[in-house]
Amino acid sequence: MSIYLHDIGMELINAEKLKLLVAKRNYKNSFFQYLISKISIQDIEDVEKDEKKLYSFIRDNHHIISALWIIQCKSLEQELNLPIIDDFKQIIAKICFAHNEDIEIINEDFYKNGHVHSMSVDIKTLSFLLRVGDALDADRE
Repeated sequence: MSIYLHDIGMELINAEKLKLLVAKRNYKNSFFQYLISKISIQDIEDVEKDEKKLYSFIRDNHHIISALWIIQCKSLEQELNLPIIDDFKQIIAKICFAHNEDIEIINEDFYKNGHVHSMSVDIKTLSFLLRVGDALDADRE
């Protein structure tokens, strides 16, 4: 699912919907707090009037947008809903976020192995593999 969704943040070219993603600030999860510390409503407002700046902002931050969208997908408006089982949202979001963030992110505590339905998930390895696959998929642009 992370392979499929890792660039979904590139599809949200709408400043108002981006603001919805970053508006919730009182989430207790440390990974979510880390994400929302990297992007703000003011950041979006600074670029929303200029289409090229907005697109560049989205491109530069699409991994953050993707992760925020995945985590909150069930609580957003219907058109932003994604078919993800709640128990998997955090793991998928972490893998998607790591694909475009500094590689050191996978050493953070929230990248330790996850557990879903009594299965252990090696988030670090999956994050690394997505980074490699994404790099191999890059075109000249």
